[in-house]
Amino acid sequence: MIQPDHEIGKSTDSTLHLRASYLIPPYRSEAWLELVGSRRDTFWAAILGGIFIGVVGVLLTFFSGSLSSDQADALGDSTTALTLSVPAVFFGYVSTQQDHLLGQPLTLMYRLVLLVYAGILMSMAGASMFVASAPILRTIWAAGAGLGFLILACLTAKATRRLLA
Repeated sequence: MIQPDHEIGKSTDSTLHLRASYLIPPYRSEAWLELVGSRRDTFWAAILGGIFIGVVGVLLTFFSGSLSSDQADALGDSTTALTLSVPAVFFGYVSTQQDHLLGQPLTLMYRLVLLVYAGILMSMAGASMFVASAPILRTIWAAGAGLGFLILACLTAKATRRLLA
């Protein structure tokens, strides 16, 4: 959205500043271009991804702790790895989606967060395949859930600070 010549908009992280020289009126050398849509989509994908990873990690950790040792070892089979790797591939795919050229710098942080989420889920899936000990597996899943919640808290704090500013 280009602001009229007599108004000056507030600069945010979703606004690109363009400068150009005009040969005909208006002679003003700047324009404001608002690209909110794509940034908002990747932001909500990052928020929902953090909630998903945190909840899945907590559920896996909780249920594996309340099971017997044979049942807890059964959580470390290939079914759990496949169940965790499918959302990991989805997050990896979503993180590589390209925006238009002007919007890529605005969504880069959120796409990197989605890529980190994919890595967390793949490490949780790989741990269920390669770690034979149930306590170590629960520790890895709890660490994945904690990291997911930590990233979610950072994103929420950034969004709250931006809303209050």
